[in-house]
Amino acid sequence: MHGSRHLEYLQGMVFDEVSFIEFLEALSFDKQVEDTNELFEPADIHHSTGWEHEDIASYLSSSAAWARSSISDSSLTLKESNPWKRVAEILLAGKDAC
Repeated sequence: MHGSRHLEYLQGMVFDEVSFIEFLEALSFDKQVEDTNELFEPADIHHSTGWEHEDIASYLSSSAAWARSSISDSSLTLKESNPWKRVAEILLAGKDAC
């Protein structure tokens, strides 16, 4: 399992601080893979890992926009009662959100 499926799996497994940190490490590694691939091959040649944002500001902005939208739109997500899992959900959504 790799890429987005692996991140989705890990996000689904977040239940405490330690599992959240493991998710963060995997999210960071996924971005590093994307950046490394981009150095050697243009995005239209290599298989993208799904990152839509090159800088932290646009990534965080997208994460925040998705989170704000999901508060009032129950069709986007079921509300997560575990705050660690909710933050992981927001961060993962920001990866693909435009």
